[in-house]
Amino acid sequence: MKLARVVFAPKHVQQFVKEGHLKWESLGEFLALFESLAHFSRFKGNSKAKIFGRTLESANPGKLMENKKSPGRRWGIG
Repeated sequence: MKLARVVFAPKHVQQFVKEGHLKWESLGEFLALFESLAHFSRFKGNSKAKIFGRTLESANPGKLMENKKSPGRRWGIG
């Protein structure tokens, strides 16, 4: 059996140790997440994934872009 090897960028490790979480500042990742959940719910018939995906989609990322907003680098600031 092979063990998976996980490699993190040093900056990510430093941030995780300092702040207790990883930053997530990419609007593209946010958009991809709810599309991925929608696909998963269709493929597997998972109703919870469908609800979660719709909830994220209802956050209306288009409004974020119109208002020149995006997730910030620091938690609680955006």
